[in-house]
Amino acid sequence: MRISLLIAAVFAATLFVNPARAAITINMQETGGDVVFFYSGSLDITGLVPAITSSSTDSFIEPGTRAWVVFGGPARPPMDQYSNALIGPAEYGTGGNVDPDADSTGDVFGFSGDFNVLRLPANYISGTKLSGMMTFGSTDFDTLGIDTASAPYVWSIVGTGDTITLQVVPEPTSALFLGCTGALAFLRRRRR
Repeated sequence: MRISLLIAAVFAATLFVNPARAAITINMQETGGDVVFFYSGSLDITGLVPAITSSSTDSFIEPGTRAWVVFGGPARPPMDQYSNALIGPAEYGTGGNVDPDADSTGDVFGFSGDFNVLRLPANYISGTKLSGMMTFGSTDFDTLGIDTASAPYVWSIVGTGDTITLQVVPEPTSALFLGCTGALAFLRRRRR
């Protein structure tokens, strides 16, 4: 009974990646032949003033040269764009501009590490929870030009220190393999 509980605990622990301590965390995962980006969290934007308010754009990523990650949406809700709003890496790979298979779901959110631009829903109130997802079908990190070896990538919001973290989540089969291997090694060692 104890062994089965231990194996179940190890297996459950491998399914969850220890999230970075970030105000917004964007997880990237290869799963079922697709790459999925999903994010959640909130930001403190105290002191930032929108440079423009406009309709949101399409969802896209651009890992190289601009470090864009944008969760748009089919309804094109209004968004505020903040200039000189963040500090961090100017790229997270070498890939060009790539659109997901369909519009993202969830809240408008985006940023460019190169342009130091932040995009949020119009009239965003600090601390309001945001979340969203977009899927790039029949592809992988290499094809998208995402440098996973250097992840996580972290951008800081100017003035508040809140962060946006872009991180890789292991493929579910990899997590299962690691969990089972760890459990078996533990059991084998314990029997000796």
